Amino acid sequence: MAVSRKRSLFLAVFALLACVSACTRNKGQVAEVELISAAGKGDLSRVRALLDAKADVNAKAGDGSMALIVAAREGHVAVVRALLYAKADVNARDNDGETALIAAAEGDVVQTELEAEADVNAKHNKAVRALLDAKADVNAADNNGETALIMAAHEGHADVVGLLKNAGARDRRNKARPRTGRAP
Repeated sequence: MAVSRKRSLFLAVFALLACVSACTRNKGQVAEVELISAAGKGDLSRVRALLDAKADVNAKAGDGSMALIVAAREGHVAVVRALLYAKADVNARDNDGETALIAAAEGDVVQTELEAEADVNAKHNKAVRALLDAKADVNAADNNGETALIMAAHEGHADVVGLLKNAGARDRRNKARPRTGRAP
């Protein structure tokens, strides 16, 4: 009978530890999702609080979105800088192969009535500069072969195009393929 009680106690403790482990892991996942959400909203104080609570700065949501990429896309420069300071991987990619630099160059800021177009462009210029200063790969391409330069040009962000070209961006679409002497 004593062996049976010990075994029951062992199994109960094991189950409790498994539950605590699962709850802790789930709590961490919630923190990472909250971090991505706060980054997308530009909520710097929430981002800092989550980072202080040890949320994984490089965590991906189910769709592959990451805090740095969503903050860059929305032009939240202070959040981008905070995430970079917390050691976010500047060249990390989402499920589509998009990097934070590509997202910032493309931009997805919805302009409000009170926000002038120049303000929107300035946010993206600053986000691109912060990412370039953090050594973002200026010629990284997403899964469709689109680079930050291509996206900035497509969206009409002339200032961002200039920043990217000054940083060494190349338009890879116009390069002629080397001839091999063989038929395709």
